[in-house]
Amino acid sequence: MQGYRVVFGFFSGLMRECYRQFCQVGRLEGRRLRAFRNAKRQQLMLVFVASLSMSFGCSAENNDVKTDSQSKSQQASSAPFEEGVHYKRLPSPEPGTGDTVEVLEFFSYGCPHCNSLEPVITKWKKKKPASIEFEAMPAHWNEFFRLLAHAFYTSKLLNVHDVMHRALFDALHAQRRPIRTEQAIRALFVENGVDGKAFDKTFNSFAVNQKVKMAESLFHKFKLTSVPVFIVDRTYMTDVRMAGGRNELTKVIDHLSRETLRDRK
Repeated sequence: MQGYRVVFGFFSGLMRECYRQFCQVGRLEGRRLRAFRNAKRQQLMLVFVASLSMSFGCSAENNDVKTDSQSKSQQASSAPFEEGVHYKRLPSPEPGTGDTVEVLEFFSYGCPHCNSLEPVITKWKKKKPASIEFEAMPAHWNEFFRLLAHAFYTSKLLNVHDVMHRALFDALHAQRRPIRTEQAIRALFVENGVDGKAFDKTFNSFAVNQKVKMAESLFHKFKLTSVPVFIVDRTYMTDVRMAGGRNELTKVIDHLSRETLRDRK
């Protein structure tokens, strides 16, 4: 009888030890599984955020993502560019007349998407058709962008735009300098050879204030909410996302300009 008790006790202890080891392994595998799942979630979130950052421009409010049906219609369309896909008609168009077509770009120096697009637009402006009259307009919906709009028109009035246009983009994005005040903008102008007194007289002048207000008025008139965005003949609106890419954007602008001139004849 004593022998049975010893054997029974041995096997009972062995079973308890096996159960304990099994539970430890289970807990370990559970932690590993949770860690694996969390890592996968983080990877998926990073991919999602990256895709959003490439899809959108700088915005005063969120834009809608292009739907699958839009992508399919874009691929299936036999026309080179399709209204509602590559561009859209403004609610209240104001088409021009004559032999030239106005193209407006709404942008901001503070927008990284505008900075990335600028080399493409600079290259396009050098070879664009003579019939296109291009004008950049600084949009603003906060104090920071408003100061940058003043900087844009100040450079225009002081005849240093060719220098300051790139300098402002580079300072904010390549150098990541904290240029968020009038004094910081003034310092950048002075660094690039602008007389400080001339800057002071111009930055908040009546002429600059009027131009900033005009740009703001047109931005709201066209019911825009983001930059960069392009208005052709005050009738059509397009951007990088709708056009399908940066290089495609200039092709859409050229197409709309040609169609506009053709329709006037």
